[in-house]
Amino acid sequence: MRAPGKVLPRVLVCHGGRQHSHQLAMALADRGMLARYVTGLPTRRDAGGWLASRLFGRVLEAYAIPLEPELVRHMYLTPVVRKATRPLGARWSSTAGHVADGLFDRWVSGMVRELRPDAVVAYENGALWTFRCAKELGVRTVLDAASIHHQWQDRFIRPTESAAVHQRHKRRKNAEIELADEILVVSNFARESYLDAGVPGERVHAMPLGVDSSRFRPAPRQANGREASEDLRFVYVGNESPLKGIDVLREAVGKLRATGERFTVTLIGVPNESPEGVSSDGMARRGWMNHDRLAEELLHHNVLILPSMFDSFGMVVAEAMACGLPAIVTQNVGAKEMITPGSNGLIVAPGDAAALADAMRWFTLHKGDLCRMSLAATESAGQYDWASYRRRVTDFFASADCVASVSSAE
Repeated sequence: MRAPGKVLPRVLVCHGGRQHSHQLAMALADRGMLARYVTGLPTRRDAGGWLASRLFGRVLEAYAIPLEPELVRHMYLTPVVRKATRPLGARWSSTAGHVADGLFDRWVSGMVRELRPDAVVAYENGALWTFRCAKELGVRTVLDAASIHHQWQDRFIRPTESAAVHQRHKRRKNAEIELADEILVVSNFARESYLDAGVPGERVHAMPLGVDSSRFRPAPRQANGREASEDLRFVYVGNESPLKGIDVLREAVGKLRATGERFTVTLIGVPNESPEGVSSDGMARRGWMNHDRLAEELLHHNVLILPSMFDSFGMVVAEAMACGLPAIVTQNVGAKEMITPGSNGLIVAPGDAAALADAMRWFTLHKGDLCRMSLAATESAGQYDWASYRRRVTDFFASADCVASVSSAE
């Protein structure tokens, strides 16, 4: 689709991993704007042969996307390095991963010279050399920031690498931000973190992520809205990490049980500790699930809990709400913008177990409102599907503000 008298830009997208770059590449390809997608993850089952099968195993199918092979270049350096160094511990794995991202970045910079696109999209830790080359050639630079600004990250988490290495990484990130003509972030919360760090607001654009609405959808007649006489079923999806607030959730569950309320909590993504999948803290564990299994499992619960210390967006919030689950999230979860308190969920302070217990208790006392809230959650999620993301992001790249170097004439 072309606007009258306007040439659409050719955009190079490069990411040593994936995050949401697959969706960006597909969106640009659909509009005829993708010059090349350079990725560290397979885009089809036969991309990379035995190496891809060995590296990605059960998730290989999930990475497949409908892109023409000639539009894609695979470079599996980053996932190979991260997997190989994982047994060495978080410090060494993180440091090695940054080195791999830098090598990927240098390799992509050569493709910028080869393709001469109108714009290049790169991601944090893998954009420095790519952006330097782009600047030399007059190519527009776009940093697609999957997380919040690193200054805010340092407020919430302790770096895994040494202080010296961490400072070096921050200098690289600052240089990438300085070289970026435009910065895409995944939520208004993430945008606020960049503005707080002094990045001009006109360069930072919120592009909320989406959910696969063909997979995550409510059961017929909102089946998760159970009868008021049944125990309320809460669900958490994520790893067993303090960053995700798992310790806060554990404390909140203990506080709520002490009041005599009846409810269950299921942890998805947390390994089982017993054959029954229920640990001493009384929470059931289901382990890792692919998207199809997760979508099915969510329908057997009433309310999602995501008590993260920070999450730039929190995809599981959109996925759960699309299935009809209202959500409890913290103020530091980007997807909080989907929540209207009391209508489709609640928002609590991060790290506050008492506030989280109160929010959970509110739901146990308002089980009769679950059907209404379930419908409201589904309606809210309808504004956050991948189709909406693709429309927003391609409109951005087609705009004159994004790629001023493209001629306005055919």
